[in-house]
Parts: sequence; C-alpha cells; structure tokens
Amino acid sequence: MEESDLINQLRDIVGNEAIAPDVDFDHAALRDKLPLATCALFSFDSVLLFGNRTLFVRPTASIKPEILLSQSELISSALQAPVVCHLDTITPYLRKRLIAARAPFLTQAGEFYLPGLLRTIPSPATKPRPLDTELTAMGKTAFLHFLYYGGTPSTIKDVCARTGLSRGGAQRACEELLRHGLLQRRTGGPTNRTAYYTVADPAAYFEKGWRLFGRTVKKTLSLPRDAVPEDAFRSGLSALAARTLLMAPQTSVFAIGPKQAANLTPLAVEEGDPAVIIQVLAFDPAPFAQDEAVDPFTMLKTIDRRDERIDMAVDEIKEAEGWPI
Repeated sequence: MEESDLINQLRDIVGNEAIAPDVDFDHAALRDKLPLATCALFSFDSVLLFGNRTLFVRPTASIKPEILLSQSELISSALQAPVVCHLDTITPYLRKRLIAARAPFLTQAGEFYLPGLLRTIPSPATKPRPLDTELTAMGKTAFLHFLYYGGTPSTIKDVCARTGLSRGGAQRACEELLRHGLLQRRTGGPTNRTAYYTVADPAAYFEKGWRLFGRTVKKTLSLPRDAVPEDAFRSGLSALAARTLLMAPQTSVFAIGPKQAANLTPLAVEEGDPAVIIQVLAFDPAPFAQDEAVDPFTMLKTIDRRDERIDMAVDEIKEAEGWPI
C-alpha cells in the first residue's frame, strides 16, 4: 500500500482534517537511530495524525507476535513517536496479543485498533456536536439500508456490502443515525468489539427519518428521451405508476445520483421531440433500486405533485411496506 493509499484509508477512519502527509519525515535517518536488523524487518511510513507524527511499521516478512511487539516498542522509544503496526492481514491470535498489549494496528482490509491515538478527537462531553436538521448523503444511504434491513442486526461490514460506502463512510453514517436516535447499538462477536446496529421501532424510524431525510432532489433536468443514461431509474410518479394502477405521467421521470450527473451533458430538447425529466438526487439511488425503479421510500420522496388518486396510490405503497399511513 503506497503512502497516499494509507492516508486515504486513514481519512476514512478519522476524517479529512485529522490526517496529513509527513513531508519532513526522513527515511534515510532511520539507520542512524535504529539497529540495522530492525530496519530490515520493516518498511516505514509516517503521517501526521491530528498534527502529531505517527509511524506505521509494516513487516517485510512473517514475524512472531512477541518480536513485533518488542520491535514496535523499540522503534517508538528511539524515534519518540507512537507506532502503529501496519499489517496485510491479522490472525485472531495476533489480534488478541496486540489488543492485550494495547498495541495499535491497522490492516489493509480496514480493521483497526488505535487506543490513545484518537483521544484528540473532541468528545461529545467536552465539545457537543449540534445535530444537523437534515441527514448527509451518506446518512441518507445508511438510513435506507436500515429501513429495509433494520429488522436484523447489521455490522459496518453489512452496511458497506449493501450500500457501496467505504468502511469509514459507513461508520460515520451509522454514528450520524445514532446521534439522531434512529438506531440502537450493541457490541458482540468473538472479541466483543464488533458493533451491531438495529432499529428498535420501525414506525418511529420511518416517521423521524422522513423528517430528517430532507431534500431528496438536488436539481431537475429536461432531456430528449434517447439521451437518458442507461443507469437511470424510474422515479417519482413514473415509479409509482409502475408499482400501482395509477396512470403513468405524460412526461417520464428518471433519477440518477451525483456521480452520474457529473458525466451528463445537458442537451436541448427540440420542439416536438419526446422529453423526460431527470431528477439528480442527493445520493446514489442504485443500491436499493428495484425493477429498474428507485426504492419505495425514495419514490415517495420524489413525487412532485399530489391529488386524490396519487394519495391513494401512495397509501397503497405504504401499506405494502408496513409504513405508517
């Protein structure tokens, strides 16, 4: 893993502002401060974590846990900086040994244990974080995950698998939902360190989430029918008509995410040509799309007009999903 990749991985864990390259770190000076045998055992990287130099030592070959621990202590003492064991993979036994010794580690798969190194993050007790009135894009994606899968406990890995969020992004999104009181969390697993998230009251989750979801459509575009992106999904009234007996709108409605919109070239609609409405959403609708349409919750959030027939179709969807009417 190159240093830039290491920094990107750490940004997912601690946030963009907490991490920076250590441009003053001199690899050549290591041989003046460390035994040659130690230099041969590891490759070294250094980053600034909350402004403090933090060394990441990666074994160049298989190494016994006791040697890894003793060498990490030696390096930390000699260079006067905290040391993180940077590992390709980690066995259950090595994980247990490192945690017992409170030795920080980070794996390529994103598993980490960083006791002490994250203490400079302002804690809610000392610096309360005001609650946003609207969920972030990642928070909205995680909300949809728990709306459809909240009946069973989910780990961060589960959220990543179903949403496409990075591990760090999924963790921040789950913490966001926790702060708003939408989720419950417990720990378990072999080491009792795995976090499991669940929805306690589905009805309350839906109603509070509906308010917090806020703006779903960032902007709308009008395009010729043949210019609709292949990865667009039916949305709004078009999606509602596909799921109920409601008559489809004269102008079809499709939704795309922010990344797809960045690659979309606006095209003028010639008079007389069939046009469609493209809704650019605040998040990627793909993870929970069903039958070439956005998921039911997003569909309801993208309906731009209401009448009695539409209200009846909306109630039909809510009843089918088990949501409050």
